[in-house]
Amino acid sequence: MRLLLMVVVTLALVVSLLPIVYPGTIVGSLGMPVNVFVAEVLRTTFKVRSESLVIMGEGAAHMLTLQGVLAVYLPILGLGMLVFRGR
Repeated sequence: MRLLLMVVVTLALVVSLLPIVYPGTIVGSLGMPVNVFVAEVLRTTFKVRSESLVIMGEGAAHMLTLQGVLAVYLPILGLGMLVFRGR
């Protein structure tokens, strides 16, 4: 179960990076829904006002920046590794 969670979080990290690495391409648009969803959750839950984590993307959607993606996923992966290691 823990391994499955780590795989899902790692996959979400990679998919969220696609719009940042490949902006304006078909590959970048594949990761857009995940990036926008996480950005909206982060913006509404934690009331992020600065544009270092969340910016206005295409249209009226908010997007995570590279710092935002790393700030969301790396702590989750780090905690998961610590929990997985203590097995």
